[in-house]
Amino acid sequence: MKPTVPMLLRDGFDVLRDIWVRSVLLTVRLTPGRPGNRTMDALRGILLRLIKIEAGAGSQISPGFFAFRAGGVRFGRDCRVGYDFKVWNFSPLVVGDGLLASHNVSIICGTHLTDAARTNVPGPVSIGNNVWIGANVLIVGPATIGDGAILGANSYVTGDIPPHSAFGGSPARALRRGST
Repeated sequence: MKPTVPMLLRDGFDVLRDIWVRSVLLTVRLTPGRPGNRTMDALRGILLRLIKIEAGAGSQISPGFFAFRAGGVRFGRDCRVGYDFKVWNFSPLVVGDGLLASHNVSIICGTHLTDAARTNVPGPVSIGNNVWIGANVLIVGPATIGDGAILGANSYVTGDIPPHSAFGGSPARALRRGST
């Protein structure tokens, strides 16, 4: 199929939008300042809002933050996100209030089937209120992490984690079951 002028214009705008998003994300990723530096946290929050990634009041997004694309990520109030937090937001990531996430956490909001075409499967991830996530945790959606859950360092999480539970390991297993 021969490209038409409207197709070329649309593709050109898509490229410009992607350059804009990557530029903003690179700026956020490289912004200096230790966690808790209110000026830098505010600057990162403003930059993220420009590309429709929301961080609630009082949230601290550390340097090194990465998102695959604009939009589809929402943090609640008073969240603390450690250095090198990465999100592949093929589907939405919604985080409640009071998240405490350590360094090098990766969240992949999607997966694919094992068929020959490797068919994409949306994998939204929902994280409840007052969740603790240890260092080097990988979460692959679709997944729901219940309120008050704790994910131990180096865990690999797929599926749902009950509220007020502690899970750890690879794959993650229950260390303590919470009350419902």
